[in-house]
Amino acid sequence: MTRISALLLLASLMIAAPAFAASGPSYNYAEIGYTYLDPDDFPSEDGAGAGGSIALYPNVHVVADYDQIRGGGVKAHFTRVAIGFNSYIDHRSDFIVRAGYFRSEAGQTDDGFLAEVGARAIFFGRLELNTFVTYYDDSAFGQDISFSVGGVFNFTEHFGLSLRADASTERTQAQARLRYSF
Repeated sequence: MTRISALLLLASLMIAAPAFAASGPSYNYAEIGYTYLDPDDFPSEDGAGAGGSIALYPNVHVVADYDQIRGGGVKAHFTRVAIGFNSYIDHRSDFIVRAGYFRSEAGQTDDGFLAEVGARAIFFGRLELNTFVTYYDDSAFGQDISFSVGGVFNFTEHFGLSLRADASTERTQAQARLRYSF
């Protein structure tokens, strides 16, 4: 590496430093948008969903999601509510543990418990990347583990686009939602 290249790299890092020093993920938001569901034993369908999160304390938050799938003679509702504990990793990222309740209604109603572990991180001040592993346990279908990856691109301080893909042994699901952070 030449001296000029090293100086240009150093200058670029100094200019970009404020973007790397962005605050951490927000736990106060509401979302609404599109949901795609591909269950293993049934045809894929899509629908609408809404969700959100509210910070109760600096390290405690509640999350909730509701998805409604309709089409091809299928009508399904999925609800999820959990309390989460977020632990500071650094000024841009958190480690998260959640426990909660889920309910699915698709011909029959199933209630169960969920436990989730994951992380959220902010990059360049506008992009959040996140990943979670979720354990589901219910009386009808037993146990299932899902892996999800997602991201949020914030257009402004309050508005953004949230994308998420979730896969397990039972289903594949994707979401695209508009987010309002407060």
